[in-house]
Amino acid sequence: MMMRGVFAIMVLLFGLAAPMQAQASDLTLDIAQRQIDITTGFNGSFLHVYGVRENAGDVIITISGPKRHKIVRKKGNVAGIWMNVDAMKFRHVPVYYDFASSMESVEALPSALLSEYMIGLDALRFQPDVRDEPEDEVVNFQEALIRNSQRQGVYPLRAQPIEMMENGLFKAQFYIPANVPTGDYKVQAMLVRGGDVVETRSLDLTIGQVGMSANIYQFAKDSALFYGLCCVLIALSAGLGATFMRRS
Repeated sequence: MMMRGVFAIMVLLFGLAAPMQAQASDLTLDIAQRQIDITTGFNGSFLHVYGVRENAGDVIITISGPKRHKIVRKKGNVAGIWMNVDAMKFRHVPVYYDFASSMESVEALPSALLSEYMIGLDALRFQPDVRDEPEDEVVNFQEALIRNSQRQGVYPLRAQPIEMMENGLFKAQFYIPANVPTGDYKVQAMLVRGGDVVETRSLDLTIGQVGMSANIYQFAKDSALFYGLCCVLIALSAGLGATFMRRS
């Protein structure tokens, strides 16, 4: 009987604590799936993000990852031949980045806030591998990196819209392209009020290869030489097969 009484008290305490915690939070966040599987026939996917805003304010969502080193090369005309004449390496660059906002334009927010929370492409700052690079050169190469990423579909052309619904519900949709890299991603939501971020919520997202695609990737990673030989043999076989078909 005593154990039952203790259990009942614990249930009551947890029952009271849950509403208090819910009331203390003005922002909740969730995603439709915590893992996106890349199979052999993967041609892109949509990530649905949704949540609840308890009180007034704008909502901004960012998604980024994984971070890699990126090299940006500059071409020039040398004796009538276009070739690489300069290059700059950046460290810890998110290979994929996108963001959504319920605001008409995030540019109305303070620049310090945008930079702190990495909101928008103008707020992204990449660290060059060589620290004493001229500032104007760093900016030029960074802008080139962003343009290249936009052409590849892994950086946005503009902010995605956030649909605000009744009772504080909101949702946003992000497109995950087929060429997205595998790894760990971070989805972060921010509640903005009075030109300041008053609350944040974040979730982890994993994008990984499964099935035959994962086996081929692992084989190429563990046995690069044999994988290269297999590719050469397959290409030769395909070429010989095509030649034989034409002759017959």
